[in-house]
Amino acid sequence: MSARLVPAQHYSKGELMEQTPNGWSVLDRDAGILSYTYAFGSGSANAFVARYDEDKLLVLSPPYGLSEGAFTDLEVFGTVESVVANNGFHHLGQAEWKKRYPSSC
Repeated sequence: MSARLVPAQHYSKGELMEQTPNGWSVLDRDAGILSYTYAFGSGSANAFVARYDEDKLLVLSPPYGLSEGAFTDLEVFGTVESVVANNGFHHLGQAEWKKRYPSSC
């Protein structure tokens, strides 16, 4: 399945940043590098995704309550293999992601 991509915001260089229909910013399509801004309480945070070993994805700071569409958009880039909470404030999404990707570490 292929996600339809839409233009998002402008880079400082005047180029358009690619964005998936459900909110992932595609920083580098060929390398599989994405980010996702999400809210928690009164704050916000950013998830970061990087592809490695051809089709495996590492997710840093996994968002809590991600929509089905956003998960589907991400899966176009590879298979989630690693989910990392980079500190004590970014753990809320861990259980949800582990349930969806039980083989991830």
